Amino acid sequence: MKICNHPILKTFLDTDAYKFHMQQAIFYYYHNVTVSAQFLCRGHNLFGKYSDTLVNQIEMMSENLYLTDDEYTYMSSFPFFKKKYLLWLKNFRYNSKQVNVCNKNGELYIRIHGLWKEVILWEVPLLSLISEIVHKSESPHINSKIAVDFLKKKL
Repeated sequence: MKICNHPILKTFLDTDAYKFHMQQAIFYYYHNVTVSAQFLCRGHNLFGKYSDTLVNQIEMMSENLYLTDDEYTYMSSFPFFKKKYLLWLKNFRYNSKQVNVCNKNGELYIRIHGLWKEVILWEVPLLSLISEIVHKSESPHINSKIAVDFLKKKL
């Protein structure tokens, strides 16, 4: 199932800021530690049917998602990010070979393996991609205007 042929994620900074703070600590104190992470949906899901679409998006991340010059300049404006870390981050590219995605009896299985300083950046974008892919497929009639109007009523 292929929902879109364009990257869903458009900016490297579309993540949790906490990840950059934690990644910087890992970069300096656990530079060569290898880890594995696994996606676990707490409820029974049939998201495995989206595995091909997710793999496609992960490949696009590897090709297109990195810290741009403007984003680097923005991150450099904060005093808590060290230059050595930011220079490394500027050269960082997502490695799609670190991520194993498959459909196991209809359920989505994801396992990430690699250096901790790299693996840590997969969590937020992967969860974002899963949410976007599933909701575009299962709720195609919902658009941003409908969602905002619904939220305004709730508030």
